[in-house]
Amino acid sequence: MSNPNNKAVNDNKREHDYVVPFLINNISVNGKFVNLSTSITQIINQHEYPDNINHIMAEMLVFVSMLGQNLKSNGIVTAELRSKDSEVEVIVVDFMYPGKIRACCHYNKDSLAEIHNKNFTELFTNGTLMITADIGDNAKRYQGIVQISSDSLLESVMEYMRSSQQI
Repeated sequence: MSNPNNKAVNDNKREHDYVVPFLINNISVNGKFVNLSTSITQIINQHEYPDNINHIMAEMLVFVSMLGQNLKSNGIVTAELRSKDSEVEVIVVDFMYPGKIRACCHYNKDSLAEIHNKNFTELFTNGTLMITADIGDNAKRYQGIVQISSDSLLESVMEYMRSSQQI
């Protein structure tokens, strides 16, 4: 994943990963092209999480990398999905400047069969999405939390963006 300093994700070992911003001036559209397939595959292969957890974790890694790519100096962006009423306690992902990513999940391993059959809504009913940005250089840490009230991580992220001050 490229960043302003042209360093790749995870200490220059992921040369095929990137986050590239784009802007189409004449129609006021901007966004980011993201490819983290190398890093996401490595992270997922290090653990034995259920496929539905791997999918959610991969989406979170993309989202956090898009936010973290905006960091200008040492800092970290963390996203946490927490559930109060599910076998999945938490999924945590980090983007650390200048481009290292990591992720983990804590869940009840005795409920593995039940977890495999659940979708996002079932896994995170009564849950929260928390984003923390520590932009380094002795700046104040920013943290925002939203209740999970949608059917997907994407919808939850969009709700977070609508309801919080942007960093």
